[in-house]
Amino acid sequence: MSDLLFNFSGLDLPPHQSFMFFFLAKHPVLVDEDEIIKEADKLYMSHQYREIYKVLYPYSSSDSDEILWRLARATFEVGRTSDSEKDVIVWLEEAYGYVQKALSLNERNGYAHKWCAILTDYVMRYRSTKDRISKSVDVRYHFERALELTPTDATVHFLLGQWCYTFADLTWYQRKLAAIVFATPPTSTYEEALEHFENAERLDPDFYSMNLLMLGKTYLKLNNKEKAVQFLKRAKEYPQRTMDDEKAVKEASSLLQNLGATI
Repeated sequence: MSDLLFNFSGLDLPPHQSFMFFFLAKHPVLVDEDEIIKEADKLYMSHQYREIYKVLYPYSSSDSDEILWRLARATFEVGRTSDSEKDVIVWLEEAYGYVQKALSLNERNGYAHKWCAILTDYVMRYRSTKDRISKSVDVRYHFERALELTPTDATVHFLLGQWCYTFADLTWYQRKLAAIVFATPPTSTYEEALEHFENAERLDPDFYSMNLLMLGKTYLKLNNKEKAVQFLKRAKEYPQRTMDDEKAVKEASSLLQNLGATI
């Protein structure tokens, strides 16, 4: 066995995937695409990301864009829980490869565009601020393309809102850097961000703790304390099922405390 790869039943597994060796020895591989997708989606509803990865990894060479974007999503979710930054980057790069292949197979897959945008941004975060800014236009393009193809996906509205909020909230240093990278730097406003966050909430109320948090933060930027407190309280009371929920609850609690709001 190579020091670099674990080989099992034709699968080359790098060290960060070595847990697959033990899983595949005991579990049959699904063969029907609809069955594979159904199982992956069922596991996603209960946040079992590592289990999804185990189900989908045997099809990493598949020509199914539906399998590949789901594999990219699962790889991202598994990777961002890693303790080592080096491991996180390895997982992100792997996920990025899957979603790029999914888009090469089907440019009209809105979910693949969404995850391409997410992964492009995350990969660039681990490079440099300049790299992240340089890819920001590509990120927005993929979010907007996803919105065209899947207009009722609340998460796409949330993600576009987050993009708008980020560029509305750039520091003077980041604005100067953006001006170096682009002849006409990308810009946005808190009002534009708010519109997307509100659309997301209208499409799927209480679907995501971070959307409630961002509504609160955006209202704060727009000097509407009453509305901000309303959404921050909802974020603070959100059930903590995921890492994002924990982050939203913690940040909302801190903001409410700083505002002196009754909690």
